[in-house]
Amino acid sequence: MAARLEQALEGASIGGEDRNRILAAHEEAGLHRAGLLPPDEDDPRWLHPGRNLVILLQDDGLQDARWLAFSAGLDQGRPGLMSDPVRALGEALEFPHLPGGLGGAAGPDEEDAWLEAALLLDPPGLATLLADALDHLRHLHLEEPGPERARTARRAGESLLPLATRHGGTLERRFRWWCSRVGRGLAAPTLFDSC
Repeated sequence: MAARLEQALEGASIGGEDRNRILAAHEEAGLHRAGLLPPDEDDPRWLHPGRNLVILLQDDGLQDARWLAFSAGLDQGRPGLMSDPVRALGEALEFPHLPGGLGGAAGPDEEDAWLEAALLLDPPGLATLLADALDHLRHLHLEEPGPERARTARRAGESLLPLATRHGGTLERRFRWWCSRVGRGLAAPTLFDSC
């Protein structure tokens, strides 16, 4: 993943201090996960920081080094894998988090507050939210069936797809494809009428 990230940074013409900052954030995310996960280089949880970055660089063309560095440590699907410095940076960037992550239970007020905050994100922040969620959705079919998986799939159709539509571009196309091809099998089809 490190080699793929290097290629993506080169392809995006990101060099100098920005490149170093992004690579350091990626390395820090890996070191943090090393203390929390069993060693398995094919485990999606290990690859998530690099995939977040590659999605943002290649699918969105994001150039903002602050948001890219934040995205390396961001994990909306498994909030326990985020380090304290990543949480602090997220607070500084006013990044909204769902209590319990994408699949966590949340009341209507919490859900509405999260969605409202997501709508107020600037384009790099919204892209970061979407890229992180998209990487989790890509592996959702590997998760055990249950309430968390169903909630994540529901949020994809009800909240994330409209956010992706607002953002547009490749991220929108990828969300639309996931909702229509995969999401329908993970949650009730009536929840995906917007796909």
